[in-house]
Parts: sequence; C-alpha cells; structure tokens
Amino acid sequence: MKIRTGFVSNSSSCSFIIDKTKLSELQQIAIRDHIMIGSKLNIEYACEEDAWEVREDDCYMRLSTFMDNFDMDEFLRRIQATDAVIEREHS
Repeated sequence: MKIRTGFVSNSSSCSFIIDKTKLSELQQIAIRDHIMIGSKLNIEYACEEDAWEVREDDCYMRLSTFMDNFDMDEFLRRIQATDAVIEREHS
C-alpha cells in the first residue's frame, strides 16, 4: 500500500468582478451574505471557510477564493446576477 505524506491540494482559485450598477440592493446583500443565502437556496458547501472574500467600492464587487467549494456561478445564476459579471477568472 502507498501512503502519501506530502501536501495534497485539489483547491483552485477563482475570482469575479461584478458591476454594482447592474445589481439591485437585494442582490448586493445576497452576495455579501452568500453562505447564508446559498444554504437557503440549497447550494452545498463544505464548511464556513468556503466563504468567498467580497471586497467592494462604489462601482464594483470583487469576489475571490482559493478554495472553490461554494458554487458562485450557480449562486449568481440563482439570484439572477449573471449579467452583472464583468470578468471571471478560474484556475
């Protein structure tokens, strides 16, 4: 039997830039609190640490994660916010 002793990672990074002018106030609130709203929409995630970092200014919301376990694509689709996505990167 082989035993792996090194660090194993299946994580990936992902980010979104979202135009706030194309979002309602309720959509903005949902994105800020995506773990709680996602659980109500039955979007599964492994743990609270799966929350995305949300940074924002007057014009944009920048979402990023290094452990892509919360399906942000699905979440944005469910809250009908996909038209506000300006840029998406996934690695």
